[in-house]
Amino acid sequence: MSALRVVRPFIKAQNLRATLPISNQRISSHLQIRLYAKKKDREEDDFHHLKAKRGKHKPDEIVVEQNNITDPSLKFVPGSLMPHGADYDKEEKAADERMQSSIRWFREQARNVETRSSGRVVPDILDGIKVTIAMDPENKSAGNMEVGLKDIATVGVKHGNTLVVSVFEEYTLRAVEKALYDANLPGLTPNRTDARTILMPVSQPTVESRNSLLAALHKQAEETKVAIRKVHQSSQKKVKALGFDHKSGAWTDLTALVNKRIEEIDSTFEKTKKAALK
Repeated sequence: MSALRVVRPFIKAQNLRATLPISNQRISSHLQIRLYAKKKDREEDDFHHLKAKRGKHKPDEIVVEQNNITDPSLKFVPGSLMPHGADYDKEEKAADERMQSSIRWFREQARNVETRSSGRVVPDILDGIKVTIAMDPENKSAGNMEVGLKDIATVGVKHGNTLVVSVFEEYTLRAVEKALYDANLPGLTPNRTDARTILMPVSQPTVESRNSLLAALHKQAEETKVAIRKVHQSSQKKVKALGFDHKSGAWTDLTALVNKRIEEIDSTFEKTKKAALK
């Protein structure tokens, strides 16, 4: 009986529509479509409001205001897809520049390993060497500064198997020699020959020397990853201060960027390893 009570109004409605003129049926159908569209709009509004409650910012309009986003078309965009704002973009760009700097240094080391593994002796092997020298040799209290090796010396090749480092000023020789030792380049030992010259014989690579070069490069890869993770941690604090928590899209995007940079380090190491052992 209850089933009949539920069905009966539906049957009556259908019979009533069947008895209406065709023109009235079209109007009725049009009204139904309009009512459905309005209901759908209300459902989208409700969806937008519910999505806004998931994050720290409630509702999404607050996120728009905090990030200086005034585009009205973003009003009904779910919170997870909202732009993060100029402040976040600025921090992400700064963080990526610091990470890219570390990656460029590592790629330079990888190129050197690939070059040395091939047996070629070129001055570029010492491109990454940094030297700490006195700002004023006559005034030690003036402090020190760090410069590139090629800023204070020339690097050449002698007899095809020996690197020759010649400093411009005699007082920098000791600092250059120390920097070459501290670089701990596998198979390269600096030998001072006079007041301005250091020789570094380069032996032909063997299986052991190639493995030693790759082991040193792997260590540098891990050090580069640590540097990138430190940048990540620092940026997380700044992003959190902007009002984004660990569930926000900004937090996720920053982590994705860091993972991408770390993958680049792994990829560079694997390519260098393949080239060095072929």
